[in-house]
Amino acid sequence: MNFIKQPITNGHEAKQFICKLWLEDKLFHFDDDAHDILDWLGEPLFTNNEADHLNQRCEELFDILKDPFLLPLTLIDTENEM
Repeated sequence: MNFIKQPITNGHEAKQFICKLWLEDKLFHFDDDAHDILDWLGEPLFTNNEADHLNQRCEELFDILKDPFLLPLTLIDTENEM
């Protein structure tokens, strides 16, 4: 997940970031601290280093996108229709 290390500087990069999280099955609620996200077994989904990067990227999402929750909701909704 090297993409989480790259700062998000524009809307296109923000959308790519969200899609990559979705494709890796690592999408989470961007208001939550990434350190607190658990997998299905109750284990941390991200390492501490990954969580630090993800928290920074989420701050950037909120700075860049009007509503960073719209795209994840659309992806999840589309997935449920399949």
